[in-house]
Amino acid sequence: MDLSLYRLTEIEQWVNQKYIENGIKYASDMDLDRIASIFNSVIHPTKDVTRAIYDHDLFGLVLLNSFHSAKKQRLNFFHELCHILRHSGDQNKMPKSFVDLQEEQATCFQNYAALPVFLLEQYNYIQDRKIYIKTLADDFSLPLSFVVQRIEQIERRILQAMLDRELVELSTPAKVEFDYYPETHRILAQLYRQISLKGASGRG
Repeated sequence: MDLSLYRLTEIEQWVNQKYIENGIKYASDMDLDRIASIFNSVIHPTKDVTRAIYDHDLFGLVLLNSFHSAKKQRLNFFHELCHILRHSGDQNKMPKSFVDLQEEQATCFQNYAALPVFLLEQYNYIQDRKIYIKTLADDFSLPLSFVVQRIEQIERRILQAMLDRELVELSTPAKVEFDYYPETHRILAQLYRQISLKGASGRG
């Protein structure tokens, strides 16, 4: 998988830059409390529903249902983190279409933040797809199903980039080179010399 062809979204670029600036270099660096602190947030367990409480100018609090598995809590964290960073308002008072939009955005953010593409370069040595997926799921502490759909998303974008590049190449006119006979080359050279001599005499 040629990750150099992967096209980052604007929000993905922003998240990656935040990670890099704060020393996130390996999957082992992606401790949830550490990531929360990067975005001026904290995590607290709850027996209630998972949710986020936030003031954009001050702080963010992610309440994670402690009865969920660790991997489920991890996914929920990244989902709620998006609400803290990019959303405002009370969803209970919003039109359904607006709520749906926010949830869709949170799902996209979850993909980018939970399994950032810039950390995948370290796993290019793994050739077997099943082992690759399993290794990512283990190292990033994510459900297998999530890793599969994220990798498929990355592969689709890479494929699209390849198709776009091929389309550009096909639409670019090829340079035409004529294969003249030796006699034709001699005549053309003679004509060029004559034109050059006329030009020189004209300037005199």
